[in-house]
Amino acid sequence: MMLKTSTQIKGKELNLFIMPVIINNKEKNRQIEVASTINNDQHFIKLDDFMTALSLDYQEQNNQFLIITTIGKVYILKENCQIINGYWTVDTKDLSDKLAMDITIDQSTFAIYVNAIWLNKNQMPNDAIVKPNGKARTPDFTASKSTVSYLRNEYFYRQDKQNSSQFSQTEIGGRLFSGAWQFKIRDYLENNPSFEDYVWVQTKQNYRLLLGNQVLSLSPLLESTDFTGIQIAWSKQGIEPFLQHIQPNQLINNANGSVRSFNGSGIAGGKVELRVEGLVIAETITHLDNTFLFQDIEISAGGYIQIEAWVFQPNETSIPDTIVDLSSYNSNQNLASGTWLIQAGHGVDGNWVENPNNNLNDASYLRSQYSLNDHLTFDTIFQSIDGRNVNLLATRGYWGKLGYWEIETALANSDQAWRIETTNQSSNWFFRSGAQYKPDFWLASNQTKYQDRFAEVGYNSYHALQLSLIHRKQRLDDIDINYTLPAVSWRPNARFSFQVRPDYSGDYVYRANWKLSDNQHFNAFSSQSESVLNWRYQINRRKSFNVQHLNRNMSGYRSSLIYRSSNQGLQSIGWSTGLLIGEKHIGFLAHVDYEFIPGLKVRGQILRDPIQFNQSDTPDTVFGFNLIASFNLGSGQITRGSYYQPLNNTGSVSGRVSTYASSPAYVLSDLWIMINGQRRGKTETGGQFTVPNLSPGIYEVKLDLDGLPFELTPKKELFWVEVAAGSNSHIEFKMDLNLSVSGKLLTNSHQLIKNTSFTIKNPSGVLITQGKTNAFGQFRAAGLPPGTYYLTTQQKLCGWFKLEQTHLVHQNLIVTENIPCEVTYDKIN
Repeated sequence: MMLKTSTQIKGKELNLFIMPVIINNKEKNRQIEVASTINNDQHFIKLDDFMTALSLDYQEQNNQFLIITTIGKVYILKENCQIINGYWTVDTKDLSDKLAMDITIDQSTFAIYVNAIWLNKNQMPNDAIVKPNGKARTPDFTASKSTVSYLRNEYFYRQDKQNSSQFSQTEIGGRLFSGAWQFKIRDYLENNPSFEDYVWVQTKQNYRLLLGNQVLSLSPLLESTDFTGIQIAWSKQGIEPFLQHIQPNQLINNANGSVRSFNGSGIAGGKVELRVEGLVIAETITHLDNTFLFQDIEISAGGYIQIEAWVFQPNETSIPDTIVDLSSYNSNQNLASGTWLIQAGHGVDGNWVENPNNNLNDASYLRSQYSLNDHLTFDTIFQSIDGRNVNLLATRGYWGKLGYWEIETALANSDQAWRIETTNQSSNWFFRSGAQYKPDFWLASNQTKYQDRFAEVGYNSYHALQLSLIHRKQRLDDIDINYTLPAVSWRPNARFSFQVRPDYSGDYVYRANWKLSDNQHFNAFSSQSESVLNWRYQINRRKSFNVQHLNRNMSGYRSSLIYRSSNQGLQSIGWSTGLLIGEKHIGFLAHVDYEFIPGLKVRGQILRDPIQFNQSDTPDTVFGFNLIASFNLGSGQITRGSYYQPLNNTGSVSGRVSTYASSPAYVLSDLWIMINGQRRGKTETGGQFTVPNLSPGIYEVKLDLDGLPFELTPKKELFWVEVAAGSNSHIEFKMDLNLSVSGKLLTNSHQLIKNTSFTIKNPSGVLITQGKTNAFGQFRAAGLPPGTYYLTTQQKLCGWFKLEQTHLVHQNLIVTENIPCEVTYDKIN
């Protein structure tokens, strides 16, 4: 049953439904509220009702939900949940991953389908319930103690008429002893390569230990450091809750530091902009494996600011294809009642491998956090870099309808800096505010006084109309920003939206989106520097046509017509071509990409853009080439690489479905790989698969036989596999080729042999199968591996046949007394 269609969250239109829930094919007597996006790519489910339907206990803590299951404790951060109509909801994809179950929203039957093997606990043997952090049984495959599990290299080359440049980045990681390791090599080829982010990290129940180099940032008020040394984090309550959503440069999760990293998925070859309150602070290009990474980005504010990644199509610069919300919340620093968390580190300020002979300055820190209750947490930090000692004291908590708050004050000699934040969101009203002050010469990178005040208060009218008032006052380097301006977001229906909002400096940005039909989209964007009109027609899933007009201040205008045909996977070609018309010049673009094997992909592009140059000059032609090799390694085999982050304390399982070398080419793609009874990955062309992001433990890994060619049978379809942090456990599902023979049994005189029993033996005389002809003399035998076989009837008539790589059908088999049944079997070939 649909409730209404005027709900919106984070710019997405939602439909609300009331649906029954069906768990393991059994319908529960309960209706649950579900909010789905218009294109059904995202679904939010009411947490309280869903936990009741599953008969699971859960606890709401100040910044997270704790769910108690038979496979262990599950933590879901509130920052990854949404409040819809005053209730906490969770994305079904997140729930599926966290709870190791398959959750499907089927709007054709208006029902929620849940498949979870561990829910039927009373009907299963104990060893079928695999606990991720326990050993249910002895594994068939154990994780190696020392491995190279991951290798990723990306190479860029760019050339125009004046310059050429090339760049290579390599990441290598694996397992060493009881921990995970990684290092990165950046090589601009013209200069010596640099080694960075080299770490070894070990995770136990109550602590994490890190040795190596990383950018360390504890608070927006404290100086970040390129830290090399030893670090440790300890909590009596267990370290696992602090490992959720760790960024690439963190020992434990701390989303409010002054230096942060962000990653996500985009469109290969397309630009990605990182925006803070609408201001572009960093840009990158989506890698050929459809991932992007912003690493070690300096952000002075804490958790109250809006951080977004604008993801663009290739060769598109103004209208984003998607906008990813990367904002953190200061609520994620609140700890559960009674929790004590201690962090400490000692080393040097700098990259020791890059500067082994230089005298690097000492660096150390000690941090202690304690939660008096679910609504109040105390935090103290002592940090020393090059003899500059800073002490920080912070309190944070939750004041009910007043929301989350955080207060920090830091002292260094006689100087003082401070920061205050508040955030809250209810079903209609919301607000967020922050203020901070840093005196002159507070940080090495902050030579002048820094002051910042920000506040936004707004009202949601059933999420269709959002009105807010934004105030910002900032002073940095003698530059003043001071404004109080309204903002509005309006979505009258599912196909149209309009937003007006001031950016970081107070200049208005206008955005409009209009879905003309299911395959036509119109977008408009206008800011102080440029305005864009864009129309896109989606011909089918693979092909699209795009028309755009761009008017950029100081550069003139450009109209473009672009046709795209996307890559459809392994060994398929993706390409695009376009015409670019400027004020005085005509340009063009073309690109092609191709994936040779899983994980090895290339892309070439040629571009002449008339708007990127002075209008009096002839546009330059730019050629670009990009190659990526991303592999998981295990047992001497390679598979497609997964995005690897050893600090996440996860490993992976990879492998392949294989037949013997002389067997014909079978389609072994799109077969499901089951992890603990849940579908967690699919095979690619060639039967390869990778299942990433698995917590350490022992897992049941099974091949789903649905879709497997019927003549193939796995020698073993289920393995118990140990997964360890930083490791890639490789398995192989080997197939037996089982063929069949069918036809008629005939005598030498071509008389049918009816209603007669027969046996089939191999050349060694071993009985393989037996059967009986029917009233028409027809016989059939199945499940036979390739080879030579000897058939004998009950009348002692004999004949032979040979199976190689295909079935024998409509085979007229002549049996005769001329071949004595006692003949030596190995002579029949």
